[in-house]
Amino acid sequence: MGDEDLAGDICQETMLKVMFNIGKYEDRGIPFSAWLYRIASNEVNLFFRQKNKNTTVEIQERHLKDLMHEGELGKMDSEEDQEKLVQLMTKLKPEQTEIIELRFFLEYSFKEIADFYNITEANAKMRLYRILEKMKQDWK
Repeated sequence: MGDEDLAGDICQETMLKVMFNIGKYEDRGIPFSAWLYRIASNEVNLFFRQKNKNTTVEIQERHLKDLMHEGELGKMDSEEDQEKLVQLMTKLKPEQTEIIELRFFLEYSFKEIADFYNITEANAKMRLYRILEKMKQDWK
């Protein structure tokens, strides 16, 4: 199964779940897109848990540099340090990787991350900075 076929299947499952559960959606001030993203994220996680596969994510260099700058990790212009960062990220827990992805790769604000997890903005910041601190400690 190719990546496009896989993406289409997961998207189809996501939309089916959205259609069956749209009546359960309540507007609580959280963007509708956060609700959709949560369902899609759950579907992706479910697929890979069932298939027990590793995921591949395309990471743009500017996102890595932003992460390196924010986390004070290595030299931003060093390809070696960028590769080291990617390797470090593979050792994170899925929940930690998701927060990094939301903040740096999808460029969510802290408010959007907070809405996504139904937590306070301060808690979203605290979670991210704890992950960055752990990454900094593991950077050797």
